[in-house]
Amino acid sequence: MKRKVGILTYHDALNYGAVLQAYALRKSLRKIGVSDVEVIDYKNSEVMSAANLKGLLFGGGIKGILLFFSRIGVVFRFKQFRTKRLHLSKELKTQEEFEDYVKELDYVVVGSDQVWNEKWNNCDEVFFLNAKMDNKKKCSYAASFGFEKLEEDKIAIYQKRLSEFAYLSVRENSAKDIVENTLGLTCKQHVDPVLLLDKEEWEKIEVDVKPKKPYILLYLVPYQKEAVEYAVKIAKEKGMKIVMGSRSFKNLNLKHAGNSSPQKFLGLIKNADMIVTNSFHGTAFSVIFEKKAVVMLNNSRGYNVRSRDLLAMCGIVEDDYKGELVKTDNVDWPHVKQILKKEQNRSKEYMKEMFDMN
Repeated sequence: MKRKVGILTYHDALNYGAVLQAYALRKSLRKIGVSDVEVIDYKNSEVMSAANLKGLLFGGGIKGILLFFSRIGVVFRFKQFRTKRLHLSKELKTQEEFEDYVKELDYVVVGSDQVWNEKWNNCDEVFFLNAKMDNKKKCSYAASFGFEKLEEDKIAIYQKRLSEFAYLSVRENSAKDIVENTLGLTCKQHVDPVLLLDKEEWEKIEVDVKPKKPYILLYLVPYQKEAVEYAVKIAKEKGMKIVMGSRSFKNLNLKHAGNSSPQKFLGLIKNADMIVTNSFHGTAFSVIFEKKAVVMLNNSRGYNVRSRDLLAMCGIVEDDYKGELVKTDNVDWPHVKQILKKEQNRSKEYMKEMFDMN
């Protein structure tokens, strides 16, 4: 039976993790035998806001001007990646257009990323598939809330939304706890799509970087002064340079590479001698490429439970770890690879069950 599947996610964000997880999920579905998979090109104004150039050039000073020209380049490179790698549907801008389009699909898979965090999508009901469509088509894979606890006044709303899904999969243990213990629903927990592809598969699309000097890749989402200071200190001690892989010009003394393409971002990860990050996907790719990394778990957006849960799954920290910083200096990478392989197989079986392919 031929199946037509649409992936609904934050593919349009100017964020390396967002576009790469969309690529990985589509590739993973193709690998299990789903031949017709596309990323639904649904436009959410909040998710796309990072691509908005208005206000950067004027009133932003020298940093605003730098950010403006950096963002022009990155908008183009991300568009190239999406066009070439994601197999996009036609553009959809409203819930009505979305409802009309999904009539052509056999399944819609929501995930991964923080698709169920209303702060990111301005309470957009489309990401909860609260639309006129057959509930049998509603599925999720490794969807994330981005928080550990659900506010009391949101419980009934989320319970109704998610109870209509035929298959529920979330990314973090904390998300599983919300669904099962707060909402009273059944779900499974699976790894982020980027972890479904081995290092060798990512190397097939990465743009190689040939550094003249050992470097620390500093990848921060959001910018974090303490992380910059930490990286600067280590770089001075070890005689390394720093490459800033995120789009921030708050420190003009650093070499900036935040306007790189997603493929070059992978190259920067692969060739770094050390990674300092506070980002979930920065952490995930550090694990995939088996890099020496320093993960900052506390930042201005709160405690990064998403990275903590990933590190705990890999056996790098304890499940109840509450610290602010994790170093991956002495990790048993062959053991981590075994864990990831087991998780990849679990995800594969879930996907096959979701599409009635067993």
